[in-house]
Amino acid sequence: ALPISALAAGDEAACQVVITAGQYLGMVIASLVGFFNIHHVILTGRIDQLGEPFLEAARTSAMRYALPSMFENTTIQFSNLGTDIVILGGSALVLQQELGII
Repeated sequence: ALPISALAAGDEAACQVVITAGQYLGMVIASLVGFFNIHHVILTGRIDQLGEPFLEAARTSAMRYALPSMFENTTIQFSNLGTDIVILGGSALVLQQELGII
């Protein structure tokens, strides 16, 4: 919670750490786009507390390191499903594997 509060307070060092972390995540996302040809990256969990500067740094970095033709239709965003997304995913897996519903 301390880094988040420093970020919210506008601490320049905290902001730079968040941007750098976003840039590194963007490099990883660029690799995933290249390897698996994915078009939607949804980030979830407490990472969404890092906000738009983190997300924009990740997008910019991914765009820089990915092949343009593979990245042009790719979106990177925070989840809007809240903190229960892991439970939802586990439930969907059970419904599909055990009950054949999904």
